[in-house]
Amino acid sequence: MKLLKLWICLAMLAPVAMAGCTNESDNQNQNADNNGQNDGNGSQNGGSTDEPKDEYRYETGCNAENCAATCCGDVCRDTTSNADHCGACNHACGENEICQNSECVEVQTNQCGKNEMKCGDSCVTVVKNNEHCGACNNACTDGTTCVWRSCEIDCGDQIRCDGQCVDALNDRNNCGKCGKTCADNKVCANGSCTDKCPEAGQMVCGGACIDVLTDNQNCGECGNVCQSHRTCIDGVCQDVCADPNQVICDSVCSDLMTDNAHCGDCSTPCVDGFYCTNGACIDTCPVEGQKVCNQACTDVASNNDHCGECGIACNDNQRCEAGVCVETCETEGHLVCEHTCMDVTANNAHCGACGNACADNQYCSGSTCIDTCETEGQKVCGHTCIDVLADNSNCGNCGNICDDGLICKDGACVCPEDNPFCNAVKPTCKANEMLCGTACVDIISSSEHCGNCTTQCSETGMCFEGTCLDCTDKTTCPDGSCRDLQTDAQNCGECGNVCPSHVACVGGTCSVCEENYVDVDGDITNGCEKTTAEYECKAGETKSCYFGPAGTQGVGICKAGTMTCTADNHWSECIGQQLPMDAYAQLDCNANRDLDCDGKRDGYEDFDGDGITHCGGDCCDSTNHCTAAGAGKTVDHPEYVRPGFYEDPANGIDDNCNNQTDEKTTCTASYTHGTNLSTAANRDSAGKALAKAMDICDDAKTQGYGLVSATVQSLVTGTPGNADMGYAINVFPSLKKGGTGSVVISPQAGSSFAGIATGNFYNGNLSDDGGFLYVNGTIPAQYTKVHSTLQTAPGCGTDSEINDTLNLSLRLKAPVNAKGFKFDFRFYSYEYPSYICSQFNDFFLALTDSKATGIPKDGNIAFDKTGNPVSVNNAFFTACAPISCSKDSNCKTAIYTEGCVSGKCSTAYGACPDGTADLYGFSSYGNGGATAWLTTTAPVLPGEEFNLNFYIWDTGDNYLNSAAIIDNFRWITSGGSVSVGTDFSDGRI
Repeated sequence: MKLLKLWICLAMLAPVAMAGCTNESDNQNQNADNNGQNDGNGSQNGGSTDEPKDEYRYETGCNAENCAATCCGDVCRDTTSNADHCGACNHACGENEICQNSECVEVQTNQCGKNEMKCGDSCVTVVKNNEHCGACNNACTDGTTCVWRSCEIDCGDQIRCDGQCVDALNDRNNCGKCGKTCADNKVCANGSCTDKCPEAGQMVCGGACIDVLTDNQNCGECGNVCQSHRTCIDGVCQDVCADPNQVICDSVCSDLMTDNAHCGDCSTPCVDGFYCTNGACIDTCPVEGQKVCNQACTDVASNNDHCGECGIACNDNQRCEAGVCVETCETEGHLVCEHTCMDVTANNAHCGACGNACADNQYCSGSTCIDTCETEGQKVCGHTCIDVLADNSNCGNCGNICDDGLICKDGACVCPEDNPFCNAVKPTCKANEMLCGTACVDIISSSEHCGNCTTQCSETGMCFEGTCLDCTDKTTCPDGSCRDLQTDAQNCGECGNVCPSHVACVGGTCSVCEENYVDVDGDITNGCEKTTAEYECKAGETKSCYFGPAGTQGVGICKAGTMTCTADNHWSECIGQQLPMDAYAQLDCNANRDLDCDGKRDGYEDFDGDGITHCGGDCCDSTNHCTAAGAGKTVDHPEYVRPGFYEDPANGIDDNCNNQTDEKTTCTASYTHGTNLSTAANRDSAGKALAKAMDICDDAKTQGYGLVSATVQSLVTGTPGNADMGYAINVFPSLKKGGTGSVVISPQAGSSFAGIATGNFYNGNLSDDGGFLYVNGTIPAQYTKVHSTLQTAPGCGTDSEINDTLNLSLRLKAPVNAKGFKFDFRFYSYEYPSYICSQFNDFFLALTDSKATGIPKDGNIAFDKTGNPVSVNNAFFTACAPISCSKDSNCKTAIYTEGCVSGKCSTAYGACPDGTADLYGFSSYGNGGATAWLTTTAPVLPGEEFNLNFYIWDTGDNYLNSAAIIDNFRWITSGGSVSVGTDFSDGRI
C-alpha cells in the first residue's frame, strides 16, 4: 500500500521527489478546488485562486532528505513563491501582495487575483502558465512545462532526478528513489533492487537481465563470449553460422558460392584475375565490357579506380568515361570534383572550384558563397534560404524546432487557430484514473477506457477492475460482475466458490494446479503446495544426467551419470558422469585414447589446420597447446609455427619447432670472376652465387620457401650475356681501399655481399670508363607500362638510351608466416656530381611483381623520400664531396631541398654528411658519390611466388660507370603491416 501511495504522490509533479505523502486538506486548497480550473490565460474577473500545490504532509516527518524546499513543521513549503510562507515559514504576504523570489511584492488592487500578475492588459496566472511562468512573458520552451512558477520537464508517471525524468520502477541508478543505485549483480524491478530475473533462463549480468541460453556475449554464464563463427544455443557456444547458406572455413563463416578465399570448398581460393561465382573460379565476366579487377567484375569503361584497365586509377579531378580518365565536363559551369561532374555555380561543397566549401551560414550562387538571402524574412540555414517566419524546423532562427502541436507563425512557435490551448497544463489525475487526451478517466470501470485510454469493451461486455469482461454466455454475480463459472477460479461452478490455493478452475470444477505449481500430497482440495522450482521431482526417483558440451556424451572417455531425487524434492548431483579432460595435461602420443572427447586420438588433432599435429612435431598446434614462445611472448597465429617454417631471428619464437629460438640460417657464397656468362648455365650459377652472397640461403625445393631460381642477364635483345659481363659482378667479403688496401666497407650480415656494375668491378675497384655490352638495352616492360620515360628529379633531364645493362633476376617463394621482406644496398656512380640533373643519369632499380597490397604500379620499391628512384639524381647520396655555392640558385636540382647552406648545396640530410672515406672502397681515385647503407622494405603475400629483379645501367652513354652492392636479405614475420619504403639502415632520419 505504501508503494502505491508513493507513485500516486510522484505523479502529482511536486517540485521535489516525495515519499509516503498525502495532500493537506486545508481551507486554502479546498477553495482552489471549488473555484474550478484556470485556462492558463488569466481570469476576466480577477478571481483566480489557482494555488501552488507544493504543500505535502509526510507520514515520516518533513526533513532535508525528502524535502528540497523548506520544512514548516511536517509540511514541505516552497518559500520562494508561497504567499503564506514567503521567505520564511508563516511569513504571510498582505492582501494586495504576491510572493516572488521569497519577497512580498505589491500588485494593483481590484485588477489581479492572488498568484496572478498584470501582463499587458490582462491578468494572468503565473503558477502553471507556459507563456508566463513565474513572470510575464517567461515562456517555457524545449519541451518543458510550467510547474509552480518553474519551467520543468513534464515527467508524467516518472520522477525527476537532477533535472531528468527517470523511471524509478526500472532504473538501476535511481531504483525507487533518486540516487539509489543497484549493485552490479542486481537489477531494478518495481522500484526495488533484486537479484532475481523475471524470466526463466535469465541471469543478472552487468546489472541487466540477460538470457544466458541465447546471448552470444554471455553464453551459459556472464562474460562467456562466443567467437564470431559460433552461436549460443542452450547456453553453449556451438559452431553454427547465422546464415544457413554459409559454412565455417578458417574459423569464419563463408559463402562457398561467392567467397574468393573459399570457392566451392574451404581449401580452394581464387587467384588474382579470377572471381568466385556459383562455387567456381572464373576469369570472364558475364557482362560485356567488364573485367576482373581485384577479384570482382568491374566496368572499366566507367570505374574511376579501374579505368580502361585494372589498377589504372583516375585522379580526384578526373572521371572515367569510355575507359579514359578525362578532366572536363560537357555542361558549362561544371567541373570534375571527386570523380563527378558538379555544377560549381550552385554546389555548396564545391563553389566556384573543387573543394571550395561554403560555411554553414552561406549558400552557393553564381560560383560565389553568399551569406544573405534576397527575400525579406529569409535566412541561410544549412546552405539554403529558409523562411524563418513560417518554417517549423527553423522558427525565428536556424535550428529552432517547434514542439509537436505548435506551428511557426511570424517567427514564433504558437498554437494553431483550431487548437488554441495545445500547450495548456495537463490536469492531475486521481488514483485509478489516467489522462486520456485532456481529460482524466476512470480506467477501472469505464467501458470506453478499460485498463487504458484505448481499450473499449464490446457492447456485450463490461469493465471490471480494469479488465473487459465479455458477459455473453456468462453469469452475473451478486457483486455486479459477469463471470465465466467454467474458468473463474474465484467463482468456479457458482458465484463465490473460490478454488483452493493455486488450483485452477477447469469446466466449472477446481481440479488441476495452476501453471508452475505442483500438488505434492495428491489432495487437490487443500491446494497445490509447491512451485515447480521448489518441487523438482518425487523423492527416490532417478534419471540419467550429463553436463558436458553438446556432442561429447558417449565419445572417448565421456559418459552419462545418474541423479537421484532427495527427500526435499530436489535432484542430487550427477554421480558417475565423466566429462572431457585436458588431454594435453597428461598427453601420451603412444596411447590411443580420447580424453577431451572430440572423437579424435589425443595429440593427433590438427587444431590450427597447418597440416601437422602435436604428436607429429607441431610445437604450437593452438594457443592453448604451444611451447614455441619464449618468456613473456605469445603466439597469435599458431598456424604460422610448425616444422619447416621460416625462423624469424628477432621475434622470440621457435617458428620451426626445432627447440631453438631466433637462429639465423647462414651460407657461404663463391664466384669465379670473369666466368663466361654467354651460357645460360653459367648465368644461373652466377645468379645463385649472388643470391647467397646477399644471405638468401634457403632452397624453396627443400625448405618450402626461399630461392626458386636465379640468373644474371643483360637487357639486350638476343645477347643475354657475354664473357666481359662476368667481370661486372662478384661476391665480396669486403671492399678494400683501391681494391687491395685496408677494408673500407664490410658486410651488413653474413660473410659476404653481392656486387653488380656497369663496368669491371671484379676486384672492387670499379672501372671509370667503358663497359661490357656496347649496344642499346630495353628498359623493363614492367617499368615502361607505367612510365613513358625514365623518372628523375623535377626539372632534370632524362634519356631513353640505356647501355651496359645488367639484371640480377631472383624468383622467390615467401614463407607462409611471412608478411614482407627487407634487403640492404649501396649505390655508387662516377657520374656524381658532374652530371647531376643531366640526361646521363645512371640507374639502380629494384622491381617486384608481388601481389601484396601497397606495391607500386611500376613495381619499383627503392626510392628516396621525395619519390626519386635510385639514380644520380637521388637525395640519399651522403658519401661525397660537397658542392660549393653562394646562393640557392646555384643548387638548381630539386634534390637539394634545403638550398645553399653555409656555402654548400644541401639535401634534407645535409651536404655530404658521410664524407669521402667510403668512396675509396669503390674507386682508387676516391671520387664520384655513393649512398650510405640503405634498407628497402616491401610486403608479400604469405606463401606466394614472386620475382625480385635488380637492374643497373648507364643512361645516355656507356661511360663513367656505376655499381651497387646488395646484402642482408631477410623475411619479415612479426610486427604490424608492412609498407614499401627505403631509408637509412642506421636509422637516421
